[in-house]
Amino acid sequence: MPNKAEYREINKQLHADIDYKLLGRHLREIRKQNGMTQAEIAEKMKMGVKYYASIEEGKTKINLIRLIQFICITQTSADYILAGTHKRYPSQFQCPENASRSRKQLSQLLDQCSEQIIETIYVIAEGLRNRE
Repeated sequence: MPNKAEYREINKQLHADIDYKLLGRHLREIRKQNGMTQAEIAEKMKMGVKYYASIEEGKTKINLIRLIQFICITQTSADYILAGTHKRYPSQFQCPENASRSRKQLSQLLDQCSEQIIETIYVIAEGLRNRE
């Protein structure tokens, strides 16, 4: 069992490994999918628009309470928002255990892409599949 100092160091390292820019991109994409502006979601979350914008940009770390608010407002699952945002905990859970190494790597890579890039990759993959 770690002592308090060791616990603080572990906690600090876990937070340091979070990709807040990627998390912010996920929040932006979900907000847009819900047809909301930054001003609308900031108002619902009872925060300033600049503050919310800085969360989407990854400049400000979102705390747990704010993340829960966002989840409730947008009716989005936490695993969708958090997928791929932590280096130590990649989203391998999305692939079946017996999936190939390449499929698992592709899943992890997609977690780090914007929705627009994912849509482009999907169109390309669908075209390639139809050529088989």
